[in-house]
Amino acid sequence: MLYYLGIIFIVLFNMAILYDLTQHNEDLYKSNFSLFVYVLTFFCLIELLLFTLVYLFLINTIGLLS
Repeated sequence: MLYYLGIIFIVLFNMAILYDLTQHNEDLYKSNFSLFVYVLTFFCLIELLLFTLVYLFLINTIGLLS
């Protein structure tokens, strides 16, 4: 349950970053839309990977994972 909650928070946080960056960098957003979205998606996936690794490490350390 906490894992899914963490993923939801990461995705919502990245959506807020996308909105903020589109407001401040309209020229870049309009000229290279696919590159803009690709880079932000890449960083979102990296964040999800790191979150998963830390989550599994903590669960394994505590001993909840058999």
